[in-house]
Amino acid sequence: MTDGVLFPRGERAFQAAGSYLVETINMVLDFSKIEAGKFTPKLRPVRIDRVIGNVVSMLHDRATEKNLILSATLTSVPPNLFGDPHLLQQALLNYAANAIRFTDRGTVTLRALLMEETGGEALLRFEVVDTGVGVTPADLAKLFKPYEQIEHAGAEHHGGTGLGLVITRQLARLMGGDAGADAAPGGGSIFWFSARLKKNGVSAEARNLQLREEVESILRSEHGGSRILLAEDEPISREIGVALVERVGMTVDTAQDGAQAVELAQARDYDLILMDVQLPVIDGLEATRRIRRLRADSDPPIVAVTANAFAEDRERCLAAGMDDFLAKPVLPETLYAMLLRWLGRRAV
Repeated sequence: MTDGVLFPRGERAFQAAGSYLVETINMVLDFSKIEAGKFTPKLRPVRIDRVIGNVVSMLHDRATEKNLILSATLTSVPPNLFGDPHLLQQALLNYAANAIRFTDRGTVTLRALLMEETGGEALLRFEVVDTGVGVTPADLAKLFKPYEQIEHAGAEHHGGTGLGLVITRQLARLMGGDAGADAAPGGGSIFWFSARLKKNGVSAEARNLQLREEVESILRSEHGGSRILLAEDEPISREIGVALVERVGMTVDTAQDGAQAVELAQARDYDLILMDVQLPVIDGLEATRRIRRLRADSDPPIVAVTANAFAEDRERCLAAGMDDFLAKPVLPETLYAMLLRWLGRRAV
């Protein structure tokens, strides 16, 4: 059974990559990373319809400028798959951008179909079918080699380096598949690659990532806009903390010492305070005591951020008026779980 899918235009998410020079530089960099063994697939939930939809959205304007019909279909693709969506999207994007470049009229169609399925894996085949200049048997032998270009009539003015095809084959092999090309019946070409994806329940890492994404989604939808105070004197830790909090749609103010933390907490209402214990001027314990005295009316949750996780350290934090603890280095999933726990209690 085949379900036809025609994706809408979406946002113009690929303007910067419209430049031939930028595309060439990016492909050279990707090729260098792969050759150096620095590309490693990361297992996470994959929505195949979303991967294809992103590519169609990115290339919509480019296809429209050439009066091409850009569409996509999915055939019997199972749900709850795990793989590397970035690598899948990059491989498909390389093919699709190439197809639009070498097609002057007609259509470019992206397809995903199930080839094999076991209890733990699914082998998918991704195809880009175009009505462009086509591929001759002689050309097939030259494809997927660095800096090789086919030279039949009509190909020269389209440009390109040939690296996109090489990178796509490398990406496919990183994902347990392969890549190739065939002549399409009636003219044009079919460029394909395959990838082995894990199925639901086979990876603790993937399950943990899925749980983290669910927590992030809840934070954005239910607690987006919450104001957080981060008291941290170490610049890199402070920068990372700000990025993580802002990622889930919250506003964050920062204090570089305990005195600043007290001043900010007195001047503004915060939904939660992340307080490093070892702060200059006034340490986190004394800053917490002063905040509790000054803001007994609002009483925001104060979470200690500390490298010391011994029982006596925890007792000192509780005695100072802190509510909970985050151990350094702070992991994103731990921070988000802590935010969800205390912001949820505060909302109730």
